Amino acid sequence: MDKYDATLARVIDETADGTVKWRMDHPDNYAAVILNSDRVIRAFTAKLPLGHKEFPLLFIEKKAPSRDEYDQLFEGTEFELYVLDDFGRIVLPVYEGLVEERQLERLAELVSQSNEAAREFFDALESSGDG
Repeated sequence: MDKYDATLARVIDETADGTVKWRMDHPDNYAAVILNSDRVIRAFTAKLPLGHKEFPLLFIEKKAPSRDEYDQLFEGTEFELYVLDDFGRIVLPVYEGLVEERQLERLAELVSQSNEAAREFFDALESSGDG
């Protein structure tokens, strides 16, 4: 496992166990560091505790061109994870090609279900008696 895989695995594990807590953020806040920021659908931020420091994380879902098995072009999505410094600069980018797509998809699933806004929605649904 290389350093990119290890970083993603750590973020996945700590998201799954609740150590890393995600919240939705506006993609425009990161337009300076995201390539093709106009294609971003959703952006989430969190802090990753490592030793005595917390590293800001940015996880994005964005529109991306894709091809089906018949080589027809369609618009799909891709995911990117960024470790940032305290000034919002990219320390480490993690994207498909550096890591397996299925691992980024696993993180996307966890973030979608456990971010602050989703938790509030699920709590409201449960308390309303409809869930």
